[in-house]
Amino acid sequence: YIKWLGYRTDVLDLLKGCHIVAFPSYYKEGLPKSLIEATAIGRPIITTNSIGCKETVIDGYNGYLIPIKDSDMLASRLSFLFENKDVRQSMGRNSRKLAEKDFSIDDVIKKHLDIYRTLVTGTL
Repeated sequence: YIKWLGYRTDVLDLLKGCHIVAFPSYYKEGLPKSLIEATAIGRPIITTNSIGCKETVIDGYNGYLIPIKDSDMLASRLSFLFENKDVRQSMGRNSRKLAEKDFSIDDVIKKHLDIYRTLVTGTL
């Protein structure tokens, strides 16, 4: 079932109790911390194919990207993952792999340093 909890400061603890993380934002997000946390703890993700959100999901690998404001697709993907434990668990493992590859502290530092180097030298 789905329960709306409102604003919370204990997001990571709540995510650990979930089997699926859905983040159907239609705003131009940055890179949502809650989605990075979802990958880190190995949860499948359903989010919109919007700026920021789509950086955390490889469609069909660790979750699903859905069109913005498409509640039918959101419901369909949620139902599919609810009913298919093996797929849900496999996508969760893949989320963890993605987190280790793309969101490790070393990777984040490297990306930031690359940006600074580009800004300082003016080269790509």
